[in-house]
Amino acid sequence: MARLQFSARGRADLAEIWDRIADDSHRNADDVHERLYERCLQLIDQPLIGHRRDEVKTGLRCINSDGYSISYRLTGTTVRISRIVHHARHLGRISFDEP
Repeated sequence: MARLQFSARGRADLAEIWDRIADDSHRNADDVHERLYERCLQLIDQPLIGHRRDEVKTGLRCINSDGYSISYRLTGTTVRISRIVHHARHLGRISFDEP
């Protein structure tokens, strides 16, 4: 079983998503936040379910939830969430805090 870890930027992305949605509805923001977090937790038991995105960054994998792309890396037994961004954003133009 893997261990889940969020980068500082990944944690900030999750908070910013909540803030943006909460401008219209706190309940919707809570619901989306919960589903995104649950999707991240799914990676503990199934860390290889994401698609490889080596063309963006070597070792990067992505899964989707609620119109967002959850980018992560698997290192040993650790799943590290790098970024959570809206699916319309071009991943090649986003900075990741890992090498």
